[in-house]
This record gives sequence, structure tokens and C-alpha cells, in this order.
Amino acid sequence: MEAALCRDQEVAVGGGGNFAGQAAIFLSGVAKHVHLLIRGASLVDTMSSYLITRIEHSTRITVHCCTEVERVEGDVSLECVTWIDRRNGVRETRRIPNIFVMIGAEPNSGWLYGTLALDKKGFVITGTSSGVREHPLRNQRHRDLCRGRRAFRFREARCLCGR
Repeated sequence: MEAALCRDQEVAVGGGGNFAGQAAIFLSGVAKHVHLLIRGASLVDTMSSYLITRIEHSTRITVHCCTEVERVEGDVSLECVTWIDRRNGVRETRRIPNIFVMIGAEPNSGWLYGTLALDKKGFVITGTSSGVREHPLRNQRHRDLCRGRRAFRFREARCLCGR
């Protein structure tokens, strides 16, 4: 379903592990372009070599090393994403309506603290009894913000920005 929403659009995948690599390759088959945003200097220590090879040979995937998402913007839904290259401080803003955050088994979700409900391990709590669906920043047009415990599809910039 997520792939259909990305058809002919640029998307971002955050993460440098195998799960992120698989998502980037899969999405490159339908998306206009995939931006793979990783905090590390390379994929070598965190991703299988066969995935790295496929990503390097894809003209529809760009790997942005030493990069962090700095800002997401949108009115009703996500419209733009700004990331910063920590090596040189250069910021890039792209019209990207979908971000897939693949944080793996050790979440780097501290930036969501106070915005979304997190469990004691730092995973975003999903489901109808707690978490996102009851969160005060949820608006009427909210679509599923989280799918599972490891991959998150951000469709509402208001939830992320606290607007």
C-alpha cells in the first residue's frame, strides 16, 4: 500500500541497516527517486554487501551519508523534508511527501519524545489502546503513522512538528 502512495514521487528512507536498504530498493521500483539518509559515514558496517551493491547500481537511489533530518513541513500532510549534512553543514530541502524511518532494533527515537508515545525501549507505541491514535496532536486527517514496531510512515507533518 505504501508503495502505491509513492508512485512517481520522491521519497526518503532514514536508516542504514538491511531493513532500510531493502525498503530503498523496493521503493525505487515505483518512486521517482529514493533518498537514503544515513547518520554514518558509509553503509559498509551496517548493511549487507549485496544490498550495498544493488543500491550503488541504482540510478533511482541516492545515499546521503552523515545526514540527519532537520525539519519536516506541511499543512495537511507532509510536503517538504530538510536534512543537513553534518560534515559540511549544508542543508537540502526537497518536496517529499513520504518518509520511511527504519530505526531497527535499537531505536533512535529520542527526537520524538514529548510528541508521540514511546515505550520504555524507545519504540513508538502503536494500536488503538494507546499511542498515536489517542495522542493530542493527532488531527482528523491522520492516516496510520506507524506500521509495526520498526518501520514508520510519516504522513502528517503536524504530528512531527508539534503544530
